[in-house]
Amino acid sequence: MTKCSTKGCKSASKVKGLCKKHYSAAWHKAHPEATANWHKSKPEATARWHKANPYASATWHKANPEACAGWKKANPGKVNAYISKRRALTLQRTPAWADQNKIKQLYETAASVTKSTGIPHEVDHIIPLQGELVSGLHVEYNLQVLTEKENIKKHNKFKVI
Repeated sequence: MTKCSTKGCKSASKVKGLCKKHYSAAWHKAHPEATANWHKSKPEATARWHKANPYASATWHKANPEACAGWKKANPGKVNAYISKRRALTLQRTPAWADQNKIKQLYETAASVTKSTGIPHEVDHIIPLQGELVSGLHVEYNLQVLTEKENIKKHNKFKVI
């Protein structure tokens, strides 16, 4: 029996060298329109999945901050590892010529717009720092202010033309 070719996965290979989980994830990533159409045509199934997997939903995280805070408190090592990785990545992707004042101004704008509208806003990297095809820099030209909802929807994606 062969193993899944995904690094770190020890499951048995089922299709094209991947286990069922990783093949499914790759297929959905390669066919976003088909996935979206399926979810639109099967709202009951989508709702059942979200009910069975509440922790996978950004909406759930926003509605249950106390549970998230509890998880963070119970898993400080994981939280610190994530924060450290993100900080290191940002530092590695920030060139010396980046205008720190303009970057700071964008973060202040996001905070100000959040405060004045009541709608959470975030600073987003237009070209993600950890993109699949291309990785961006942490510079003012690669940053934009988006609503939290738009940023979550965009995720770590960059459309290549």
